[in-house]
Amino acid sequence: MIIDFILVVGMTITFILMLLTVHGKKHFSRFILLVFFFFIFMAILDNFAYLHKLKGLYTITVLFDFLIAWVIGPLLYLYIKSLFAKNVKEIGSLFTHFIPSVFLSLFFFIPLYVDAVFFNSFYFPQETIKPFLKITNIAGYAYSFTYAILLIKLHFEQQQKLSEVYSSIDQNNFGWIKQLLFCLLVISLFVLIVEIILSYIWSMGGFGSYLGILFIIISLFYLGFYGIKQTQFLVPEFLLNKRPEEQTKTQVIFSNKEKTSYALLKTKLDELMSDKKMYLNEELTLRNLSSALKVNDKKLSILLNQFLNTSFYDYVNTLRIHEVKRKMKSAEFDNYSLFGIAMESGFKSKSTFHRFFKKTVGCTPAEYKKSLESSTTK
Repeated sequence: MIIDFILVVGMTITFILMLLTVHGKKHFSRFILLVFFFFIFMAILDNFAYLHKLKGLYTITVLFDFLIAWVIGPLLYLYIKSLFAKNVKEIGSLFTHFIPSVFLSLFFFIPLYVDAVFFNSFYFPQETIKPFLKITNIAGYAYSFTYAILLIKLHFEQQQKLSEVYSSIDQNNFGWIKQLLFCLLVISLFVLIVEIILSYIWSMGGFGSYLGILFIIISLFYLGFYGIKQTQFLVPEFLLNKRPEEQTKTQVIFSNKEKTSYALLKTKLDELMSDKKMYLNEELTLRNLSSALKVNDKKLSILLNQFLNTSFYDYVNTLRIHEVKRKMKSAEFDNYSLFGIAMESGFKSKSTFHRFFKKTVGCTPAEYKKSLESSTTK
C-alpha cells in the first residue's frame, strides 16, 4: 500500500534527522530541534498505528498527533531564538509561546484521551467531540501559519544583527534554516486548506485523512536532500562558537571630547587597515579587530554604528571591494577569475561578493572589468 510505504519512509527520514541533530556540538538549539523532529516522528507513527489498527501503539502516539499543529511553530521560534542566545536563561521567557498547547492539553486533549482509553468515549461521545476536533485542527494550522510568517521575519532580523559582528556571512550557513521555515509556511497553509476542505466541503474518503501527514513527509524528504548539500546542516556551527557581543542600538549623543576621541580612533582604525590589511582575513570579526586596536568591542561598535553610521560588515566589505578594484587593474591578477580576485581580497562567498560589489559600485564585477578593458584599449 502506497500510504504505508510513505509513512515508513517518513519515519525513517525523521529518525535520521534526529540522529543528525544529536551528532555535533552540544547546544540547547540542538535539543529543541530534536524535540521538533520527535513530535513529527510520533505524529507519523500515530498515522501508521491508525492505518494498521494498532490500538496499543495508537494510544501512546495519538496525543502527539493532536498537539503537533500547536507546537511546531513555537518550537521553531524557540530554535531560532536559541541560536543567538548566550545562555539558556535568555530564552526562559519564550516558553510562554507554549501556553495554548498546554491549555489545550490540560483541558481538552488529555481529558478526551483519558475518556477514550479508559471509558470507551463514555463521557465524550465521538459524535459530540468531532466538531471540536475539527475546529482545533484548523485553528492549530492557522496558528502554525502565523508563526511561519513571524519566524521568517525574525530570521532576517537575526541575520541583520550578525552583520554587526561578522565581516563574512555565508548564506549557505542559513540555507537549511530558510528552507525549514519555508516548508513550515507551505505545510501549514496546505494542511489548513486541506483540513477546511475535509471538514466542511469534501471528505475524500479514507485517503483524505492522510493528506496532511503525507505532505509533511514530502517536505522532510526535501529538507533531508537539501541539507546534505549544505556546508552547515541543521545548526550553523559558527553561531555555536563564542562570538563577540552584539552592539547596542541605543542612539549615542557625542560630546566634543568624545567626538575628538572617536575621530582619533577612526584615524587609528584607518591606519591599521591600510598597514595590516586585516580585511583580507575572511574570518575577521569585531573582536579580532578590537583586539588589534586595543579597545573593547563596545567602543569599536559605537565607532562604526554611531560615529560612522555603518556596520562592521559593511565597513570591512567596502574595503574588500576597494581591494578587488585595485587588483582588477593590476596586471599581476590578469589570469585570476573574478571570484579568484575576490577570494584574494577577503571574500569567501561568491554570492556575497557579487551582491556587495553591485551595491557599492553600481554594476556587476563583470561589467566593471569590461569597462576597465574598454578604457585600456582606447
